[in-house]
Amino acid sequence: MDLKEILKRCEPVWRTPVVYAESVAFVRGDDGSAEAPLLYAPKRVIRVTDAREEREYSEGVDYEVTERGVRLTPGSRIFCFERADLEPVDPAPGTYFPAADRNVFFTEGHFFHDRQVSVTYEPVRLDWDGHLPAPALDRLPHAKKCLLEDKKLRLLVYGDSLSVGANASGFADSYAPPYQPTYADMLTAVLAERYGAEITLHNPSKGGADSAWGAANAGELAVPFKPDLAIVAFGGNDSPTPPEVYIDNLRRIACAVRRETPECDVIFAATMLPNKLLCTDRARFYGNQPLFVAPLYALADEIGRAAVASISEMHDWLLTRKRFVDMTGNNVNHPNDFMHRLHAQYYLEMMK
Repeated sequence: MDLKEILKRCEPVWRTPVVYAESVAFVRGDDGSAEAPLLYAPKRVIRVTDAREEREYSEGVDYEVTERGVRLTPGSRIFCFERADLEPVDPAPGTYFPAADRNVFFTEGHFFHDRQVSVTYEPVRLDWDGHLPAPALDRLPHAKKCLLEDKKLRLLVYGDSLSVGANASGFADSYAPPYQPTYADMLTAVLAERYGAEITLHNPSKGGADSAWGAANAGELAVPFKPDLAIVAFGGNDSPTPPEVYIDNLRRIACAVRRETPECDVIFAATMLPNKLLCTDRARFYGNQPLFVAPLYALADEIGRAAVASISEMHDWLLTRKRFVDMTGNNVNHPNDFMHRLHAQYYLEMMK
């Protein structure tokens, strides 16, 4: 994917007059209909395609525009999940996780990507009234100097599978058109273009890692890079971790990096929320993550020259407008292309 396309995709959805390639998934209801909500009420739908952006669909033939989204027409060519696809009654081992009162289908790769749809549209109005990122460059003075004066920045992204890039269409394990880069790669590309700076990205993130793993391995994986700015982004696998333990793990990571590179600024990321159905003892992906947000802000104040990217708060609000299945890459805890873009947009707004 070229830089021009990346720049277009990184225009923040809370400010752009055209929402580009917003993802939705269709799930058939009990009455046989299938409607997917959009982030904003649509004034004019410009284009509807599969998520690969290879097949374009026609209004009146495949879909109709509603007050809050898009509804499939009878005989539509657009893929539609049946409820039993997402909540299988007798699933094969390895294809689901147990929730309290149902099974939750799970898979990796580009399965969900291939069954989701991209909608480009003009909203009636940008009525975003949820959490938004706050400008943070003044809290990150060394990073600010690197971008504005030195024109060189060493960026560390250190976290779990979300930061590895899981389920982005440009990520190796889910590689498919339109080959959109991971949030870390989009952030790097746009920062370099915005500031005319040389951005060197180091991303030793690991799938399945929690904050304890991050603290234990920071000395080997993060410290030697000597970053100017470190994004510390654990939490997706910290569902059972007590908040005080989680915060101490992140403090240990930041302190380890600063012992070697005292000038390094830090952004602590409050993770995108996992599927809220998966909060049982047997499949506890969602748990303590919302409890991490307030202590993260306190930690940033405590160590100084630090800020918080509260993806948790943004995602929680998004879930009042859209469904988890519209924004997921695996139906459990990974973002799809749309959510990778929102991650990048959040960090870029902070870095203005």
